[in-house]
Amino acid sequence: MIRFFYYAVPVVVLVLFVAVMQSGLYLKLPTGEDDDVPRYIQKIAADVGADDWDAARQDVEKLDKAHRILTKRIQFSVERDDIQGLGLSIARAKGMIEARDKAGTLSQMYEAYAYWNDFGK
Repeated sequence: MIRFFYYAVPVVVLVLFVAVMQSGLYLKLPTGEDDDVPRYIQKIAADVGADDWDAARQDVEKLDKAHRILTKRIQFSVERDDIQGLGLSIARAKGMIEARDKAGTLSQMYEAYAYWNDFGK
């Protein structure tokens, strides 16, 4: 019986670690309205396209909050550089929204969406 536990415990632990590390595709899916990153990215792009900078400013704050919520959930299953890259894109977009730079904001939203698509791959 001791021999069984001697081999079973490490195998179970390794299987658990692999399952957690491969769960990025499922953990990035939104669980509610607060953490729906792709929806906020699309809303910001639409706001900027319509020159509604006040709505874009509010939506980028919501996107930043969604990113912080999501980071806690996917931190062990997604590359750290991808998580930080998404955060940097959001930070750059905030500055570009303040400057009312339409082209820059849209490019940052497309970059953020590219990071989002790479999560879990």
